[in-house]
Amino acid sequence: NYKTWQTNNRAKVNSYNSYRRALELQATPKWLDDSQKFRIECRYALATMFSKTSGEQYHVDHIVPLNGKTVCGLHVPWNLQVIPAIQNLRKSNKI
Repeated sequence: NYKTWQTNNRAKVNSYNSYRRALELQATPKWLDDSQKFRIECRYALATMFSKTSGEQYHVDHIVPLNGKTVCGLHVPWNLQVIPAIQNLRKSNKI
């Protein structure tokens, strides 16, 4: 399962997470105001709450991927959705 893979591949997981954070930083516009940044935080809080209460993992998904083949989206509230992790993993880097 994925948890076992994560434990056995900690360096790969850390590397990917660092890469992902860098992408989000580069894709976050400087013009976002505090309320828009708060809405982003709320999406992540909602995913955490759903995961805890349902027992199923939820992710915050970028509707338009940050690093897509044909288009790159932004890390903004209107490009984020909370969906079940299995759905997000199936979607991969696609719209």
